Parts: sequence; C-alpha cells; structure tokens
Amino acid sequence: MKSKLVFLDIDGTLTSPGSNEPPESALEAIRAAQRAGHKVFLCSGRNYDMLKPLQRFDFDGAVASGGGYVFAGDKVLYDCPMTEEQKDKALRLFAEGGVLRTIEAKDASYPGARLGGKHQKVGLNFGSSSI
Repeated sequence: MKSKLVFLDIDGTLTSPGSNEPPESALEAIRAAQRAGHKVFLCSGRNYDMLKPLQRFDFDGAVASGGGYVFAGDKVLYDCPMTEEQKDKALRLFAEGGVLRTIEAKDASYPGARLGGKHQKVGLNFGSSSI
C-alpha cells in the first residue's frame, strides 16, 4: 500500500469546539494510520501557537493559519505572513468599518481594544496604538 497524507481539521471534527482534547478513539486511529506508514497532519485556521496543545499527540506536521504556515516535522515548508503594507491596509479598512479584529501571528494572537486587548509591537511591527 502506498503511504498517504491524512489532514484533520480540529474544531468540531477532531475535537469538540473549543477543546484541545481529541477522544481516545481518534488518537488510536491516528496512531494506527501512522503505524501503517501514513503521515497525519493537523489542518486548521488556527495559528501555530494555538496548535501547540495538540502537538503533544505527535502529529507529523500541520497546515496552520488557513494555509499561511505549513510544517512537517521540524521543517517549515511554507511561511507567508502579511507584509507591513497589507497589515496596515487591513487594519485601516477594518477600523473604518468598525470590524472587531484580532491579529494572528505565528506565535501569538493580539486582540484589538474592543476585544479587551491592545495590538502591540511583538515580533511583527503592529505599532502600539489600540486599533
């Protein structure tokens, strides 16, 4: 049998919405697939940092940030963060439209002031204003 790549969504598929604990039956199926030579990846809109609680279950990698960050083992296969220009334009348009927003970076999420947070300069240059 040829080796296959298996991609699993998280919220509402692998786990109950908002949970980071897959049922034992799912973990057994994942381990069986891996023993059979298949590679099992998480596939999520969650950023890398939000996937950390699930990485303890020995997935072979993940497609994170809705496809913006992809890794297999310890190798990054794709990393496509927004440019500063794209980030500035998106924040401006969202602010003009009164849209609640959270900036998600590889290693953290930064909620805006209306969500109880403050975009801060951490890693990427988000500025220090409460956008």
